[in-house]
Amino acid sequence: MNQKKLTAFVLANIAIIVIILLNSTAMNFFHGVIQAFLGGNAEIKTLLFLSALTFSGIISLMVVKTGKKIDEKKAFRYFTAMILTGIIGLTLGLVQTGFFANELNSNYPIATINENMTNWEATSLYHNHLTKGTIYFVTQILGQNFSSFDSGQPLYEIQQNPEIWAIILLVIVVLVIVFGLIHINSMLKKIELFDFFVFNIGMFGLAGVIIDGGAGSTVFLVTALFLAIYFSKNFLQTSNKTLKDFSPMLFIGVIPLALGPLYNVFSLSDNFTIPLIMVTGLGYFLWKQGTKNVKKPFNLAAGLLFLLFLPAFFGTIFNFGFGTPVFNFSKEFTKNPLDGEGNGLFIYGLPKNAEKKKIDSIVSEFGEIKESYKLEWLAYYRIVPGKEFRTNELEEKLKLELKPQTYLYVEIVVPSEKNKGFVVHWLENKNESNFLTENFFGINVLEKTDYENKTVIKTRSKLLTEWNMLAILTQIRKNSKQKIAISSLN
Repeated sequence: MNQKKLTAFVLANIAIIVIILLNSTAMNFFHGVIQAFLGGNAEIKTLLFLSALTFSGIISLMVVKTGKKIDEKKAFRYFTAMILTGIIGLTLGLVQTGFFANELNSNYPIATINENMTNWEATSLYHNHLTKGTIYFVTQILGQNFSSFDSGQPLYEIQQNPEIWAIILLVIVVLVIVFGLIHINSMLKKIELFDFFVFNIGMFGLAGVIIDGGAGSTVFLVTALFLAIYFSKNFLQTSNKTLKDFSPMLFIGVIPLALGPLYNVFSLSDNFTIPLIMVTGLGYFLWKQGTKNVKKPFNLAAGLLFLLFLPAFFGTIFNFGFGTPVFNFSKEFTKNPLDGEGNGLFIYGLPKNAEKKKIDSIVSEFGEIKESYKLEWLAYYRIVPGKEFRTNELEEKLKLELKPQTYLYVEIVVPSEKNKGFVVHWLENKNESNFLTENFFGINVLEKTDYENKTVIKTRSKLLTEWNMLAILTQIRKNSKQKIAISSLN
């Protein structure tokens, strides 16, 4: 790859960064793309990823301009070192989750909240957030407090020896990037710009998923697909071109089977991950096969699947970038029985002192309010939409009018009541279950059983499990300062 292409790559990334900083629509679109593939609700992750691509491009540009030679014969060794180091990091993340669950004698998911209700965190085997303590550790070293995004602080503060885990994982992430940069710069004479781009997505995606998501996350599958594409194109040796080009899809199909319990395969089948993998993997396959082979039965089938998943692929990107469409569930097909017409909206990150009347006034611009609750920084509204809109529109209106200092988020919730069980862990051994009244935030506490350092509760509400957990944590936190955690019984 020559200097001209690398220069164009760097300038293109810089141009995108400038554009998204100046234009909110562009930010939403690129944030949607990056969040869909690599995760991360905060827009800062979009900027960090694009900056990382720029950084990698500048390093490679310097290597080319200076004529510095890196032994090409050792290129595959560095690629292998990067992958093995990444596997070690992902394995340590699983070990960390095991230790933490053992400390609490609890099932996953587990959630907690910080003292001043500016941040909360939930973690599970399907998406590990314990490792995000590495980010919080780094922010403390830098003397910074980034309240507008998830830094991993809440879970960091209730773990044993969190700084040890953070240091180890930080070293591993640095090694993944170092090995990756050495590898890609030893391959510059052999690879194309496509390879350079795909590898960098895989490398930075692997580094990111070690500290946010883990081996059980769907983001890991997408990251693994990019690395598999790069490996197949540059290192896989086989005389069967169809097998070579389709091998990334075969590899991704094996991961959920190999990691078994970490993946809920049935939930994977109806969420955003499958369209991303199918369109990306099949798109690569069809591109490599070329138009001459389009009439082969296997290629025709792959092409039809590609077209079938294409609308969901773009729908996923738009949902992440511009918010989920809000519609009247009572007039649309749903597999859940409804308890009230309309659409539920869960909101968190509100200023605690924001008046409910003002929030009501903002929400009522989007539809008729049928039910509403506010609890400190949380709110729930069930509305019959008066017009078609996406959740981001409501988010932006709330941010403009209320000026929150923390991350503000709106998510749709099917208005369907369900029974759920939880365990509240009193981490300072002070049972304060009296703060859990019979009814709060639309949650009915059906049963409450106290033990020495925990309380088991059974509830009924319209909220999803994670929002139930956050509401319970908030109800306790508004009255108590002790360290607490909550886990699910379901």
